Amino acid sequence: MNPEDILNIFDVILKEHSPSITSISFSYNPYFGDEGVIIFVKNLPLSIQKIGLVDCGLSNKGGSALLKWIKQAPNLKMICIEQNNFSQKLKAEFHMFAKDNPNILLVI
Repeated sequence: MNPEDILNIFDVILKEHSPSITSISFSYNPYFGDEGVIIFVKNLPLSIQKIGLVDCGLSNKGGSALLKWIKQAPNLKMICIEQNNFSQKLKAEFHMFAKDNPNILLVI
């Protein structure tokens, strides 16, 4: 899956049905990468409650964009982002977010 594929998915599915979309996963797409997650967070509707981005080839650049998005996501309940290449510092930031938001399940 490349960034163009991600945009096509958002154009077709999410823009037409965004209020009813509560869960989305692109897990186990190692080519999703930082560029993909940046497109992802720019297009995610705030109705999203569950996100799966396990083993998606993310590094700190994409992880930081994702962390910024989840900090303003009012409905988020669960996010699974394990098996990505985040630094210990960024993992600590995610853990701090989880500690401050115990109602959100974070799997990293």
